[in-house]
Amino acid sequence: MTTPRNTVPVERTWDEPGVFSTVEAWEAELEAVLADLPALAAFQGRLGESASVLVEALHTRDELARRAGRVFVYAMLGYAVETTDPAAVARSGRAQAAEARVTAATAFVDPEVLALGEELLHDGSAAEPAVVVYEHHVADLVRRAGHMRSAEVEEVLGLVSDAFSGPFTVYSALVDSDVVFTPAAPAVDGEPIEVTQGSIDALLASPDRTLRRSAWESYADGYLGVRNALAANLASTIKQAVFSTRVRRHASPLAASLSASNVPVEVFDNLIAAFEANLPTWHRYWRVRRTIHGVEELAPYDVAAPLGASSPVLPYEQCVEWICASLAPLGDAYLAWQSQPQVYSRYSIFVAEGASNFHQALLRAHLFDTVDDRALQLAVLEEAMANFYRYFFVMPTLARLERELHERVDRGEGLTAELLGERTADLFAEGFGPDVELDRERVGITWAQFAHLYEPFYVYQYATGISGANALARGVLGGETGAAERYLEFLSAGDSVYPLDALRRAGVDLTSSAPVEEAFAVLAALVDRIEQLA
Repeated sequence: MTTPRNTVPVERTWDEPGVFSTVEAWEAELEAVLADLPALAAFQGRLGESASVLVEALHTRDELARRAGRVFVYAMLGYAVETTDPAAVARSGRAQAAEARVTAATAFVDPEVLALGEELLHDGSAAEPAVVVYEHHVADLVRRAGHMRSAEVEEVLGLVSDAFSGPFTVYSALVDSDVVFTPAAPAVDGEPIEVTQGSIDALLASPDRTLRRSAWESYADGYLGVRNALAANLASTIKQAVFSTRVRRHASPLAASLSASNVPVEVFDNLIAAFEANLPTWHRYWRVRRTIHGVEELAPYDVAAPLGASSPVLPYEQCVEWICASLAPLGDAYLAWQSQPQVYSRYSIFVAEGASNFHQALLRAHLFDTVDDRALQLAVLEEAMANFYRYFFVMPTLARLERELHERVDRGEGLTAELLGERTADLFAEGFGPDVELDRERVGITWAQFAHLYEPFYVYQYATGISGANALARGVLGGETGAAERYLEFLSAGDSVYPLDALRRAGVDLTSSAPVEEAFAVLAALVDRIEQLA
């Protein structure tokens, strides 16, 4: 059963008052943002008048974007806390509609700036030095010029963004609120155990194999019960991606998605090729798992089973202390929002996934070095392998599927639940190899269990993220001169440079397959540790 938010200790909840003190304050700001849109509209057609007018317009746009983002985040986090709360659902819908209006209202700016050209930086910087701040922004507009449409078309594309959010909204409502999972059966006599989105991970990590199997089957069966609706829903999202690809004149949905961060398609292709070449490392891990658990064939519900006889229960405060100690080399600052103007304060998912995995790599190394307890070491290895399994096995497998699905829709083919299930099962069968017993129907529904597919070509970035993170962490952990400072500069860059360039400055080249190969070497070393300890 879901725990009511008002019963959770406040220090373990998100800082709602830190964004808006009350719901009324949030509503007032939402209305104020919409009321201020005409102030930006007053600049339409005037950006070429002078450098000062241009800068004022850009500052007005950026401030509206900042305020609208704050409104949106508050509503989305409130909805995430309890997706069945009608008031939270309503706020989420209002925030999405408001965001679409802001996007449409600001749509004229980039085409007008592009029409002025890069010369405006050189002509206007002497009279208005603030223009220089937008140098990378303008250069990026020039890069994307061939895919940008007229101000009118850009406005329409902004307005349609709210309607385009429909498939994800339907998915969230369906799987987070409406799908009911059958209770899992315990191995011994006792009450059936509730299976929910919040409990499934803990159930799959249970030492009780019967419970794991029952929970895994229940979870898969819940999605199988609505697979046709979910297949149609996902197909709508992919059709939207194909539509946007054609409107913006990209070569493919993959190229369109990667173009947003100036990532060449070769990065995706190199990742998938390296993943496929290194599948034997995963096959070896499944064999080790099979031996540890003493089963003739491993099953998908065994991949998160405890490696030791028991898993330690750790106080929350101790965990916080370890995390802080592991990140001590990085200092206390945090970073892009303090270092960059609003126009560059955001960073791509490509960067974000690197940062999260970097911190995990530092924490694991700290625990391996400072804690001798065998049970805890095994628990750290369990966490590490769970992370690699999700980011470096499941996500690349879904990326392979996703590429195929977008290519099929781009060719005018239809998608069905049967096709999705069969292709998903085929790809996971390759990854699991001969030591894992495959329930094809239940493994085949994995595609439906990841909301990430509603953001086209999101999932591959988990694998590039874990690859880049481990390469960055190697330098810091090895005491390499300047490694920590380069990593902090990478974080501080925000969106002021392209993510691949920021990574190169930090010492990692993801246009090469080398970081992916190095991440597989880290994975192999973890498997070695498991063999030694278990």
